[in-house]
Order: sequence, then structure tokens, then C-alpha cells
Amino acid sequence: MDCLLIGFGNAGINYDKKNDFKTQQSHFSSVYNCKKIKRIFIFDKNTDLYKKIDLKKKIEKKIIFLKQFPIQMSFSFAIIATTTNSHYPIIKKLTINNNVKNILCEKPFTNQLRNSIDLVSYLKKKKINLYINYQRRYLPVFYSIKKLLKRKKILKIECNYSKGIYENACHFINLFILYFGKPKNIKVFKKSKSLNTFVKADFLMSFEKFYINFKSYSDFYKNKNIIIFYFQNEKIMIRNNQLYYFKIYKKKYRLENKYKKINDQLKENIGNYQYYALNNYLKQKKNYKCIQDAILTLKIMQKVKNEKFAKK
Repeated sequence: MDCLLIGFGNAGINYDKKNDFKTQQSHFSSVYNCKKIKRIFIFDKNTDLYKKIDLKKKIEKKIIFLKQFPIQMSFSFAIIATTTNSHYPIIKKLTINNNVKNILCEKPFTNQLRNSIDLVSYLKKKKINLYINYQRRYLPVFYSIKKLLKRKKILKIECNYSKGIYENACHFINLFILYFGKPKNIKVFKKSKSLNTFVKADFLMSFEKFYINFKSYSDFYKNKNIIIFYFQNEKIMIRNNQLYYFKIYKKKYRLENKYKKINDQLKENIGNYQYYALNNYLKQKKNYKCIQDAILTLKIMQKVKNEKFAKK
């Protein structure tokens, strides 16, 4: 199987280099360690990024660096890991000039809802399978957590996220859609704009029996995400890839040692999240639910964005 990687992914490869390539958190490391993929074609406008690949890896698996955008080539799998506003034209250009069977596009797909809907219809007609890279829905641990939540009565959920809604909150919006379906209502509270035009907002996703309160960190560079599930006399918090269980004793929450199996699974899955995601993409034949949820995620984000800047 030949794989094309468009956009080398500076952030992802830096994660892997930091961990001496022992984890698989970048697109490159996931395709490199995938046994089904025999050749990797890489195209990035910034060719200096190519130097980050160890020469030894070029020997172990055939890696071909492209100096120009591919034309009249065939790929079993293509990964689009460029800036969001470039996804639409790149996918169109790629599929017009090449034979591609499967495309994995970085979240949140495109910046405009109409472009996303157009691409879904366009790729369906060309019989090209499309996947959107919301990794959490492909990690086994998040299905373990889903089973755990089904055994409890949720009162409310808090989700604190870093950066913007398109960069980070989208992951959790998509995860909660997977868990609970389509929200009944969206209400925006705090309206602010961050560095580099990142869209930030505090907003509420309401469901039939509970709500999810999203809150953005005021510090843009604070890279922490926290989810807290509240139940009767107990709560579960997921923070820094760790799950913490608290129970109320004498009106105060007390931390207890519980769910060790899920914690171990969480640590391992998150450490290799892109590898798990890629292998699940390769196994799938029909991906309608993933695409529908990705479109709904984009609709919610656009609603939050539009309400956010509607009043000044």
C-alpha cells in the first residue's frame, strides 16, 4: 500500500522527536509503523521539515520526498495535514489529478460548512472514502469510558479547553456527539477573541437530561484540557491523560483509587493515538456516522462563532 502525506506536520513530528520516536502521535510515525503501508510519499512546501526524518528510517521503509505536488499518481491512502483553510482546494486538486482510494483529512475538515458538504458529495460520487481525524472516537479507552458513563446518571459535565474552538474544543464537541448524540440547544456566554484570530468562547451544549459547560482558558498558551462528569455524590475528572475518581464524604469530595485499568489504557492509547486512529481508518469500509458527526461538529462550531461575533 502506498500512502501520501501532504503537510509534514511540524507539531506532530516535534511530539515524536521529544519522545525519541517511542510514541506514535504524528501522522508520519503512524504511517511509518503501519505494516500495511510499504511506501510513504511526502509533500510539504517547507522542504526543510524533511531533514527531521532520521536517515536510518529511509532505509527501513521506502520514503519518497516530493518536490512538487503529485500529478498522475496512485495512492491507496492520502493524509491531508495542512492548514484548515487549504483542505478544500488541496483535496479537489489531489483527486482531479491523481487516483486516490481513501483520504484522511485533519479536523475540523474545512473552515466553511458549505465547502465540507460539497466535498462529501463530491468524494462520494468519485467513490473515495473520506475520514476526518477526530482521533478520540477511534481509541478503545474512550469506549471504555462510554460504558462507564452508561452505568451512571449524569447531572452535568464541565469541559475546560485550551486554544480555540476550531483547534481544540472541536475534539470534545465531536466526542460528546459520539457519546450523547445531537444536542438540543447551544448557548454562548462569554465572547472574546484570542491571538492569531483563534476563536474562543464559553458556551453550553444542552441535552435532554443534562448540559455540558464549555469554558476556554484565558491563557492562550495553557495547554491543558479537563473534563469533569458530575454524578450523585461522585465525580470523574479526566485531566492530563489521567482519570481521577472522587466521592463525597461529609460534603467534601475525596479522591479514591479506582478505575486503574481504564487509567492504564488511557495512558497507552493517548501515547499512540494517531497509530490507533490510522489502523481503524484502514479497517473501515463505511464511514457515514463519522462524516455525519464531523459535519454536525462543524455546524455547532459555526453557530458558536457566529453568535460570538454577532454583538460587539
